[in-house]
Amino acid sequence: MSMNKIIIDGQEFNIPQELVDQIKSVVSSGSKEEEMEKFFLECFNGCEIVLKDVFVYYKKDGKVIMEQDLKNEYFWFDYDKFWSVFYVKFDLDYNKTQAFLKTMLDKHLKLGSYTPYTSL
Repeated sequence: MSMNKIIIDGQEFNIPQELVDQIKSVVSSGSKEEEMEKFFLECFNGCEIVLKDVFVYYKKDGKVIMEQDLKNEYFWFDYDKFWSVFYVKFDLDYNKTQAFLKTMLDKHLKLGSYTPYTSL
């Protein structure tokens, strides 16, 4: 078993690598919710925003990844670029993903009346 030496207040301690790895994972990663929120916000970075009729399109690399329907108060998220990440990476089902996105729309965009949906 690999050991690491740490010094606290001038005293040396031997710590197993397994414990060091556990500490690193706790320190380096926030909670699941924080990671999900960070992913949500990062999706808006670098977006081109286009207003056309009653729609706001959020585009990345020329592709619409989110669409806001101003008339019906729907907010569409691209399945492959966005929604599927909540299924696969964060292990959320459809209803939990929708609830989380609704919370994020309200918190960051003040769009709490909007209903999030996915486009397939």
